Amino acid sequence: MLITDSITLSTDKFNAEGDVLFFPGNTIICHLDRQSSLFNKLVKFYDVLESFNNHNQIIAQLPVDSYHMTIFDSTSKIEGKFNFPKGKGIESLDDSNTFIINALKESKLTTAPKEMYVESIKFASGTIGLGLVEKDLVKKPLRHLRDKLSQLTNIKHPGHDEYKFHITLAYFCKIPNEKQNDELTMMLSGFYDELTQEDKSVTLGKAEFCTFENMYKFNPIYMF
Repeated sequence: MLITDSITLSTDKFNAEGDVLFFPGNTIICHLDRQSSLFNKLVKFYDVLESFNNHNQIIAQLPVDSYHMTIFDSTSKIEGKFNFPKGKGIESLDDSNTFIINALKESKLTTAPKEMYVESIKFASGTIGLGLVEKDLVKKPLRHLRDKLSQLTNIKHPGHDEYKFHITLAYFCKIPNEKQNDELTMMLSGFYDELTQEDKSVTLGKAEFCTFENMYKFNPIYMF
């Protein structure tokens, strides 16, 4: 299923030429298994997107090694201001890193394999990416994990309860014109239609607390 919506630009993460910008923070993610059939399909699709972008220069692709699903956005800049853990007197990113790592270690929190399903591909809200849902829509273990992480970190984002799991492939650095929009629609729909049930069934491993300086690389510091 293809999902489209109005495009916004992430000018704090990439400039208009597609150059990656300094955008530091920390987050809790699961990197996509490089041995999975989905990863192999995405590596090939990277070249398709790159060929499109060589002629259009409207997106900034993420390196395939960075492909991941975010479990919980912890500390990054929102409207120019860091969302540090509340009520802890934290005023620097280093202190936020230390506080969250210690909170995770002290909690002895562990996570089971995360069974996900790729239900859509989208270009909307400034990105191109895959939309994922939990296979267990009754117990919703990842929703409960997000609530637990919010309690542990003293961080709760607007939209916490409505958060949609995804794997980002690229950011828009320019607004596509009608022709480019049509090309993307055809290209993304074709890619999704070619995914098998095996490709769409995704098992993610341990959660990773990561630090980052930009959207190109997420450095695992603590896994649980």
